[in-house]
Amino acid sequence: MKSRSKKPVKARRRDGSRQLVMSAVAGVIAAGALFAVAQLLSSLFGAASSPLTSVGSTFIDFTPAWMKNFAIATFGTNDKTVLLLSTAAAAIILSALAGVVARKRFAAGAGMVGAFAIVMAACVITRAGATGADLLPLLAGTAAGLAALRFLTGAATARRAAPTPDGSAESVAAQPSRRAFLVRSAVLAGAAVVVGVGGTLLSTARNTARQVRDMLTLPAPRVPAPALPAGAQSPIAGWDHSSPPTRISTGSTRPWSSPSWIRAPGACACTGWWRTNSP
Repeated sequence: MKSRSKKPVKARRRDGSRQLVMSAVAGVIAAGALFAVAQLLSSLFGAASSPLTSVGSTFIDFTPAWMKNFAIATFGTNDKTVLLLSTAAAAIILSALAGVVARKRFAAGAGMVGAFAIVMAACVITRAGATGADLLPLLAGTAAGLAALRFLTGAATARRAAPTPDGSAESVAAQPSRRAFLVRSAVLAGAAVVVGVGGTLLSTARNTARQVRDMLTLPAPRVPAPALPAGAQSPIAGWDHSSPPTRISTGSTRPWSSPSWIRAPGACACTGWWRTNSP
């Protein structure tokens, strides 16, 4: 009799521990969905719109000098990587806590996610060159994270079983569907990875293109050319300055311009694409 009375208690403890782990995993996956969606959309905005980059940069800026010196002395050139990994670890712990709270009361867990979003928004908007539009990726990511948290905590929460026929108060809670939770978690985690990696690749390509564009600047002339005198005209005979060159086009798009197309008056460049007026 004694072993039979202890069995439901052990089962409840085991089920409670399992639901606790499932809820923590749900919070971490929901945070992954938040950052993945925000990272993807941040590729369409400025560099400060990425919550990961902004929070990491802010964390580094507010790190005490003694901690920075310790990280440099211990990890060398990998000091910033270690600091960013520390930020990621803190985010995982907080998201797991939000998932555990949401298992008992979803509104409280959603409030924690909203508070985290406000902190990240402050990190985004205080970065150099940030505008109000840079908050849009974070808002969309927060909505995605809340939806994912709701979706997963619904599978991780057990439903109460009907009482036993004898009216015993030791009825055991119904087991949550572990298969449903695992399937939902795998789908959302995989989608978050794909979206996050895609957003990172798009952001990297955009930043690379911006850097290349900034590097392509014309150098200043060593010897500036003298200014043309007033009323100066081309000395080429037969050039009519009153009318622009005639464009003879046989295609639906404008041809690509090149300095090699400059020819003498009357000459036809590139099989009749451009022709200057000649007598």
